[in-house]
Amino acid sequence: MNAPARQLDDELEEVLAYHGGDARAAIKALLADRDYLLREIEIAAAAVSPGYTRGWKPGHPR
Repeated sequence: MNAPARQLDDELEEVLAYHGGDARAAIKALLADRDYLLREIEIAAAAVSPGYTRGWKPGHPR
């Protein structure tokens, strides 16, 4: 197994351990974090001039 895959596996184990092995709780927390970060990007995007980003806007993954 290569280093990035091993690091990903280690992070996965860390997240699961933090949630007591409950995969559903881990996924729920990660999705909540993702939604929070998307809101932060939307706020930041609203504050940045379209000329600065040359019209690029962050898209929502859903």
